[in-house]
Amino acid sequence: MSKTKWGFKVHEADDIQRNLDWLQSQLEQLFVSDETSHSARKRIVCDIGFLIFPLIVLTYNVLFALTKNTALIITGVLQIPFALISICWLIRGRIRWPHLSHYVLAGILFMDTTVGIFSGQGTLLGTHFYYLFFTVGVAVVVPSNMPRFTWLLMLVNLTCFTLMEFFGVPAASEIAAMDLEHLKSFQMLVFLSMTLSISAAVYFADWSYFVLEDRLIKLASQDFLTGLPNRRAFHSHLKRKQASAKATEGSYCICILDIDHFKKVNDTYGHDIGDEVLKFVAQHLKDSVRVGDFVARLGGEEFVLFMPEIDLTDAIHVAERVRKAIDMCVYEGNGITIHVTISIGIIESYPDATDAELFELADQALYRAKQNGRNKLEIGTRSTVTYV
Repeated sequence: MSKTKWGFKVHEADDIQRNLDWLQSQLEQLFVSDETSHSARKRIVCDIGFLIFPLIVLTYNVLFALTKNTALIITGVLQIPFALISICWLIRGRIRWPHLSHYVLAGILFMDTTVGIFSGQGTLLGTHFYYLFFTVGVAVVVPSNMPRFTWLLMLVNLTCFTLMEFFGVPAASEIAAMDLEHLKSFQMLVFLSMTLSISAAVYFADWSYFVLEDRLIKLASQDFLTGLPNRRAFHSHLKRKQASAKATEGSYCICILDIDHFKKVNDTYGHDIGDEVLKFVAQHLKDSVRVGDFVARLGGEEFVLFMPEIDLTDAIHVAERVRKAIDMCVYEGNGITIHVTISIGIIESYPDATDAELFELADQALYRAKQNGRNKLEIGTRSTVTYV
């Protein structure tokens, strides 16, 4: 029954893995691309812009409706399609054409502002100051590997602002007839929305930097196939725990685990099945160790287990539990049944032990387990350390 149950779990895991792979590919498109990290940050700011812009349009439409000024309401309604385009692009276009986001956002904002001005608002409400904001915002949004495009957009927006500021665009008669108090309120709203927008852009540029950095660290420290930490992450974890153990005079144990006859699995069933077996073993390792233990994949068919605050006797019980758990289960998938076993070499820490010495001892113990018939656990002793 357990075998059948595990067989179904393998298929479910495949579906989950496919979804996770798709999600990771989307995250990699968002955070890791052929652009520089600075460019990726700016594309994230683009996405924030696609969210902020519809909110601004909605706010203006509500306020315009409250004034009951027909000309203002019309200019607000004419801007709604641009907000819808922004939302649609964020939902659909961002996934299909992520590298066009900065172009699309710049076009939407520029055209919306232009339509708002020439459909009746004119320069009376101060909306043309958005062009000045765009001049500054271009440097934040457009990727740094497009300097000519950046300078062109800045020049176009600065020119539009300068022409409208000095020559003006007349507002519709109904808007021009508004009382001074309402005009000042709308002008204040324009400047407030610009200030909030550029503040949000700067804030999210900094925030996205930390998100990007964290994502890159995770990608660099995780084994993509099994989801376990990789060799780099293990050595980093080991150094921290060694320092802690030295301060408290505590002991810890390290196990090196190797899948028996793994080359035969690859040669017989192919590397795809070999990958499934690796994931099968990785899952059992995670399920069988104690809370607080650290499991990582060293590479190939080799795994490593770090057990903190434990003596050799208890560590052997944990390692044997892991070995027996894998021995008792059979991998089933794609019509194939494989009995998987592992060999283990274990070593307990001792004063002034280095990473290299502990790994050498555990590796020699693993070698003896292989020589003695596999599917065994052997204990490393300090007398077996050899130095080259």
